[in-house]
Amino acid sequence: MFVSRKTFGALIVVGLAAAVSALAASAVLQPLDYTDQLQSFYNPDRGFYRPQVIHFRPETIEVEPYYKNRLMHLRAEISAFSSNAVWDTSDPTAHGTTQDLTEAMLNSFRAYLDKIRATNSTVIVRFSYDPWYNGKGNMEPSQEWILKHVKQLSPVFNEYKDVITFVEQGMYGPYGEQHTSTISNPLYVGEGLATLLQNTDHDVDVGPRNPSVLARGLGFSPTTELNTAGDTTAWNYNVSFNIDHPYFKMKADSLKEDIYRVGFYNDGYLGTQYDYGTWGSVCATSICRQEAVAFMETYGKNVPYGGEALTTASGYKKINTVEFLSYEGFRTHTSYLNIEWNNNLIDEWKKKEFHPRDTIDKAYESYTDGEGTLQNTAFKYIDDHLGYRYVLRESKMMDSLGTESILKLDMKIQNVGFGNMTKERPVTIVLRPVTESTKDTVYGEPQEIKPCDGFDPQNILSRKVVLKTALDDNGNIADYDNVKSETTFDGINQVMAAVKLPKTLSEGKYAVYLRISQYGNWPADSNYSAVRFANDSNYYDKETGANYIGSFVLSKSASVVKPSKDACPSLLPKSSSSAAQPKSSSSKKTSIIPQASLVSASTIHMEIYANSLTVQDAQRVEIFDLMGHKLMARDLPTQAATIPLNKMPHSTLLVRAYGAGTVKTQVVNVR
Repeated sequence: MFVSRKTFGALIVVGLAAAVSALAASAVLQPLDYTDQLQSFYNPDRGFYRPQVIHFRPETIEVEPYYKNRLMHLRAEISAFSSNAVWDTSDPTAHGTTQDLTEAMLNSFRAYLDKIRATNSTVIVRFSYDPWYNGKGNMEPSQEWILKHVKQLSPVFNEYKDVITFVEQGMYGPYGEQHTSTISNPLYVGEGLATLLQNTDHDVDVGPRNPSVLARGLGFSPTTELNTAGDTTAWNYNVSFNIDHPYFKMKADSLKEDIYRVGFYNDGYLGTQYDYGTWGSVCATSICRQEAVAFMETYGKNVPYGGEALTTASGYKKINTVEFLSYEGFRTHTSYLNIEWNNNLIDEWKKKEFHPRDTIDKAYESYTDGEGTLQNTAFKYIDDHLGYRYVLRESKMMDSLGTESILKLDMKIQNVGFGNMTKERPVTIVLRPVTESTKDTVYGEPQEIKPCDGFDPQNILSRKVVLKTALDDNGNIADYDNVKSETTFDGINQVMAAVKLPKTLSEGKYAVYLRISQYGNWPADSNYSAVRFANDSNYYDKETGANYIGSFVLSKSASVVKPSKDACPSLLPKSSSSAAQPKSSSSKKTSIIPQASLVSASTIHMEIYANSLTVQDAQRVEIFDLMGHKLMARDLPTQAATIPLNKMPHSTLLVRAYGAGTVKTQVVNVR
């Protein structure tokens, strides 16, 4: 199976696992508070959002974001670019004009995103032709023009992928919710999704409202191969969207990274067992809830999911409860909801007690304080658990190091949230000299260091929950009132990192901080999208946007820890280095290279610099994606070459160089 950009980082963690035993013998458990402090705070790309409607016009407009330092939801409407969009039925001139999106309009959109970035916020984006998002249908231009507008918007999505959390496909129907318009059907909307995927980068996450659209857009349905009657408009849902079916797996593998960046937005969330028509009711004739949940659970680990939670429709089972969400939220990786809708349900959650189904959540048990006020409400639990939430559970490092040593960090981080991090973000280590006295502790100027070995925070995975309640004959949960589940993974991830201490460091004590941010470049990046842990708030250094994980003393008299195969192998002399290779795993998504192919050849040298590969002492080079598809092959008559990699279709590649009777294989990352 293809290894996604969002799952490959797990290989680094696995590859470093061999160092645990050696590290544990000399590392010291740091004297920290390892508990979740139950505080509610902002972290990028997750949480309750605030919506904002903007009416974009052909001319330049200036709009300020409503809020700062939080998740926003931009409801961008472009009715001015559709002749079918009528703003005032009493005025025949009050309508749009079907035309290209103007450069002024696109620049107005860019200017808004610039302001989102400047306020240290992120934004979910949805475009629609519904004037001022008032709920009007059939406002769209023709399908040809919709697709043209999608192509014109896509470069901006790519340009601002650091700011945009998720692109909700929108474009069709009232509010862009892909219903109640003649053109809003799976055939047309699926074509729109395919166009969006074709024109956006592999690290731009997108999604429609309905799984039928997703199936069409990705090419799962309809399918003539599976339809013996020869009707190309027929759908075979059980086969086409059953993730365990061989056909699905074959199709999913062919989609490579795209299958890992598509999800759903759900503006009927929890309103009925079928989320007001988001999911079908009978799995044999439609894509039902359990099929969609299984898809998100497996392929959407790092894709945002959420929308608007609703009150229960008359005659339907009530599932908009914290009890149901504390089961299903971990499977769907629910990461965002609208704080302003539905008000009645939000108020209900704020008054509702929460009694955990899982002992992991016992700290969130509701209680009444001395003044009779309910604490740890259902809303509090949901608010804190949307998306990822990291808690440092253990931190070990050497307490004394010699100059220019390798600082090895061994940590356990629990992700207690429903979801996982949805963007690739670099990990850096911040060191601050500490001067202690009887009166005060002074922290010196921070210094940020990039690890030679690190981990991908997207792979600090949340808990794994398995449904134990039976399904009925239609493939839906038989008893929504008594949903039973089992936690098979508690979200505690072992992660490791190692850094080479700069030789310019003076002797003394140093506080060590772990920094996860959008750019990994303090202080130039202004701490944009820096990630805070849920431990003691005093551990979060607001100046650097980093989390305190311990300390060590640097001394010339202490032992010097040198690079090794277990830590910073890239710093070993080239003649003896052996690039860290991913270990095989029971997961099909991480078992990428047959062990027989990992033949080391010390005479062959490979080096990556500025997204170019330099190879020496080799006769031939082959480059593969992680599925084993050959992307390039080149003979080297002079036994040396420099090969640019920035045009390769994937960011993680497998390079194999052939020498005189030897082969060297190395995994490389292209930035």
